Amino acid sequence: MDFYYYPIGEDLEPQWKAVEEYARGNCIAPDFFVFVHYFGMEKNVSLAADFCKRHNILLIEDCAHVLLAKGKIASKGDFVIFSPHKQIPISDGAILAYNELEKTVELWNSLKEEYKNLPCRPKNNRWYVKKVIQKLFKAHRKLPYYSGVHLGSGNIERVSVERVSKKSENVLRSFYDYIELKKICYVRRDNLSMMNYLISKIDKTILPVSDEQTFAPYYAVFSLKNTTDKKQAVQNLIARGFPVLHWPDLPRDIMDKRAEHETAFALSEDIITIPIHQDITPQKICKTLGKPFLIKPRKTEFQIIWNKCTKEEWENLLERVDGSNIPQDWTYGEAKRDVEGWALNRAIIQTADGKSIGLIQMLTKKVFNIPVAFRVNRGPLFLHEYNTVDNHLQVMETIKKEIAGIRPVFYAPMICFFPENNLEIFSYKWNVSNMLGFPSGTIDLTIPEEQIRKSFDSKWRNQLVAAEKNDIAVINNSENFVDLVKIYSKDKAERGYDGIPNNILEYLNQNENVLDVYSAYDSEGSLLGFDIFYMHGQTSTYLVGWNSADGRKYCLNNLLLYKAIVGAKAKGMQIFDLGGIEDIYTENVAKFKRGTKPMEYRLVGEFVRL
Repeated sequence: MDFYYYPIGEDLEPQWKAVEEYARGNCIAPDFFVFVHYFGMEKNVSLAADFCKRHNILLIEDCAHVLLAKGKIASKGDFVIFSPHKQIPISDGAILAYNELEKTVELWNSLKEEYKNLPCRPKNNRWYVKKVIQKLFKAHRKLPYYSGVHLGSGNIERVSVERVSKKSENVLRSFYDYIELKKICYVRRDNLSMMNYLISKIDKTILPVSDEQTFAPYYAVFSLKNTTDKKQAVQNLIARGFPVLHWPDLPRDIMDKRAEHETAFALSEDIITIPIHQDITPQKICKTLGKPFLIKPRKTEFQIIWNKCTKEEWENLLERVDGSNIPQDWTYGEAKRDVEGWALNRAIIQTADGKSIGLIQMLTKKVFNIPVAFRVNRGPLFLHEYNTVDNHLQVMETIKKEIAGIRPVFYAPMICFFPENNLEIFSYKWNVSNMLGFPSGTIDLTIPEEQIRKSFDSKWRNQLVAAEKNDIAVINNSENFVDLVKIYSKDKAERGYDGIPNNILEYLNQNENVLDVYSAYDSEGSLLGFDIFYMHGQTSTYLVGWNSADGRKYCLNNLLLYKAIVGAKAKGMQIFDLGGIEDIYTENVAKFKRGTKPMEYRLVGEFVRL
């Protein structure tokens, strides 16, 4: 078997001019073309597919660095190779997939027969014992880094081809379903973001190659291209504790062809990588590598006035602060108190001269009338000019100091997920309990209705038009609220999700005019679906919804959501919050909501301190 190593560019894409020249000039046509998605980054595989189609070559997508395919990754190859053992704890095993085209089926069937006759790889207990020891004692092999061009050993060994071991196959099938793999990708993206931020703080000449747009990043990858002293730059990172690795080891076959592969040689000198394994978290990265950038916690200079405000004062301030949300709404706090038994405390935050600039609502869990735990959910909230991460954390620092003993305070900040914000939160010694955070998106209701509609994705807008052509009556009232809650309760039970407790919904509907209900009926009066929204401050937020099979057929979700957006605007709301755009557990719902082209945001997560 002969190999032709095609040249690549700085963007890690094939240099197609050279590839085309080789294909035209070679008397023997290539059988396969291997296209690589380096470090999990999506590369332009469409060009590779076009090249292979014109030259009648089979396309192999090398996704060894990809844990989970997304976008166009793994979409064009006749065959696709994954190497999950590179990112999850199994000792061996690869995955070969294929596209069901006529030219590949025959070869695929032949490969399947070959696979059946392969010996099964023996169980590698030694590997698993080693990994357990490494995890328990945090003992890891340190790989040396050396500067310059990195060449492989040149010894190409024939590796025995075996079936994946039963142990690895069982681990894969039992513990790593689609949702679990998405969680891993999520954590690795967060780690990549934090690593990129810290490196930029240390040396701005070291440039990131991969970013958080990579759905399933393999490493944090950096270029030393703009660094004057590459060796010293790397030594500085190693001295700070960064586990720097080099990449790639070039095949010795091209050692004498530097002119042809100049970019590959330069990349071998310039590229460094840092692991971002999912067992690490942004908090661990901050604690170990971000220590020089941690700040000293401070208490706030503002006054925190507890339980002296009226409902009118609270709601007036809630209309003016940034980030109005349901957990900080007056009525929702009362629902948590009266329905679930939490003690409720509210505070107005004031400057020294008595100006009200913020608010915070805190829930307290009591046992035998003794406070044992405290929770602040998406607070405090501040007027725009005072809405800084510093002010959020300083207020919480003051509150934590006022709580005697080692009772836990659970804190879900109204702070967006950015590396610098995480670093500051960790400076205040908050320990992460849920790092996934709350992602959502908002629509600006201050712009004209026509402009809002035009901003929707064209496919989403077409579905809306189709729904509007059906004989569907949409009613905006809560007269049949009890029946809607029963349907919602049944849906939760059948589909196995928690949702909003029924008694909370009933309390909100009975006590305050905060819920905005839209229900849809066909020409015979049968219920097709409904959505319920919560109005707080100047924001309307999606709360719960249900859609029938007929409703889905009629694109009812589009119609109900649009009616609610227009209705919220007519009621004087300025912001419409979609109530969560979450990709791990509700990927299809998230895709639907993104069709409205919202301004997306993500909060940092949940934390706890004793």
